[in-house]
Amino acid sequence: MKKRLLVLPLIFLIIFSITVQGDEEERYRLKNGEAYMDQTFVYTIEGQENGAEIQVLCAEMDAPTYDMKKGLITWIDYKAYSPEFIFGTDAGGHIRAILELAGPHLNQESVVEELKELTGISELTYDEVVSAMQYAIWFYSDEDFRIPTSNNGEDLYRYLVTLPPVDGEETKDMPNVSDLIYTYDEESNQIVIQFHYWGPDGSKLNHTYSKNIVTNYNGRESVSIDNGVYYVTLKIPRVTMSMDIDFEVKVSGQVASEEGAIVFAPDKEGSVQMLVGIGNPKQMYTMRTKTKKIKYRTYRLILNDGQDQTITSHKADTMVSLMEINTINPTGRNGYRFDGWQDESNLIVFEGVLMDRDRVLNALYTKIKKDEDLPDEQLPENPPNGGDDEPDDEGPKPDGGNPDDEGSEPDNSNPDDKEPKPDRDYPDDSDNKPDDENLDINDEKLPENDNPGWMPSTGGIPLLIFVTSGSIALIIGIYLRKKA
Repeated sequence: MKKRLLVLPLIFLIIFSITVQGDEEERYRLKNGEAYMDQTFVYTIEGQENGAEIQVLCAEMDAPTYDMKKGLITWIDYKAYSPEFIFGTDAGGHIRAILELAGPHLNQESVVEELKELTGISELTYDEVVSAMQYAIWFYSDEDFRIPTSNNGEDLYRYLVTLPPVDGEETKDMPNVSDLIYTYDEESNQIVIQFHYWGPDGSKLNHTYSKNIVTNYNGRESVSIDNGVYYVTLKIPRVTMSMDIDFEVKVSGQVASEEGAIVFAPDKEGSVQMLVGIGNPKQMYTMRTKTKKIKYRTYRLILNDGQDQTITSHKADTMVSLMEINTINPTGRNGYRFDGWQDESNLIVFEGVLMDRDRVLNALYTKIKKDEDLPDEQLPENPPNGGDDEPDDEGPKPDGGNPDDEGSEPDNSNPDDKEPKPDRDYPDDSDNKPDDENLDINDEKLPENDNPGWMPSTGGIPLLIFVTSGSIALIIGIYLRKKA
């Protein structure tokens, strides 16, 4: 018993989520019929709730009104519609014109006299009027071209089918439905869909969905009514980053008819003839259904940044800018230069991506080379460890390996307990030359036998030229003196 009590509220919730019904529609049934010329009939149809009776004609030539065993089909329900809903605007307007001029709701004698005057047919009976009116209606409802058997009936038929159409109350024949509004509630992680609908004064409306929103989307709806306007809010959880919401909402209902044509049709087409007649203002007829497509699609945007991955969800056909992408996933790594985002087609993203499918972007980086790995022309002018040209106003820099000696020139090989070794390039001042014992191990003196004794250290070739030139001049002088 407890289980049954728990199931009943659930069933009610599912039914309510599928449709919000207005008041039950008025139902009609055949009551009787009277035969006229050419096997045409005028039927009486009766409202099951209010008992109203309306005189009608057949509007579906090949469907039955009689059962071979049971007689007149009085057990099938009819619902009321506008002619435009059943037959379309043009045909519905012509049927309205025929019924308003000669319909069975009018006084028979008055109709005959008025039609005689309009058509010039001097001899006309009401049987011929019914026959001509019935065939004229079939011309528009069934595209049937049969004509009455009498000459007067044929003449009246040709007159009726040429009547201009009468416009129906189009604005009252269909509900109004607002545009759909889609939002995403981050706090509850739900897609929120809102719309509202309304009809003319006195209308009774309802809406249905093409899918069960509870079982298909785990959705919920709330409905409120204010001054005849129905406000609907749907909430559907976003269970995945990439999801597809796709169904229809149909708004229908009834509206009070004015003095005009009404088509009565059964729920099951062909089970009994459709009927058409002029109803009184208190009757309700079914409006055409207004349909809206509810479609909401989201796609995933996956940003791969090395071993890190960021996934976000975006509405279909929206543009995610490059600035937004970099906000979602800030880039940058030590020792690397960020070169941009690359999409699934290995193309660099310059402006952003269109979310027309699930998208994947990969961050591109280039390793930054260190100074010692750079070629000479890329070395900075003033490298961190100093260069060949030091500024004149700077003193000697401390040895990198001797922090206690701030005034010495670094040579990266001087231990803390030794004096810094002087530079190997010396000026002409001989006082600054180092003693032999202070020479670097690589600056060993040449052995004495490696220095030629006949060539001074000041330069042997110039002295040789000088001695040779002097000797030649002395010989020439002695020769000239003897000759003189």
